[in-house]
Amino acid sequence: MGGTKEEIWNLQETLVKDGYICSVLKTSHAFHTPMMSGAAKKFAEFLQTFNMKEPKFKIISNITGNLAEQGQMSQPQYWSEQIIHPVKFEDVLSYTLQEENIVFLETGGRTLCSLAKKHKEIKESHVFIPCIRHPQEKKHTSS
Repeated sequence: MGGTKEEIWNLQETLVKDGYICSVLKTSHAFHTPMMSGAAKKFAEFLQTFNMKEPKFKIISNITGNLAEQGQMSQPQYWSEQIIHPVKFEDVLSYTLQEENIVFLETGGRTLCSLAKKHKEIKESHVFIPCIRHPQEKKHTSS
């Protein structure tokens, strides 16, 4: 959820009253909400300077939770809309987990792989690979 501080505090209060456990993330902006429209517009303008091509593999859209439509991935508007739309992580994950032998490549700080591994549809054939070593992990060296 995202919004103004007041909206978030009111939502948290309501959820706690209803017995839910929730926590407010401390962020600099209301990411993935219409409050980021100015940044999305500037990002679209910036992306217009590139010659974007269609990917050669399937991509599941964070905006819809389904396969991206033909021609969508090469449009700057699609990528700028990522900034103002909620991420449909559950939908993307459920769609992806319908496949066998899927490899999840975590390009961030491992939080998404940790969350995905808890999904009820995870199978042994699903593999999770972190690209970035966690700061608390020891560095492996070969001798």
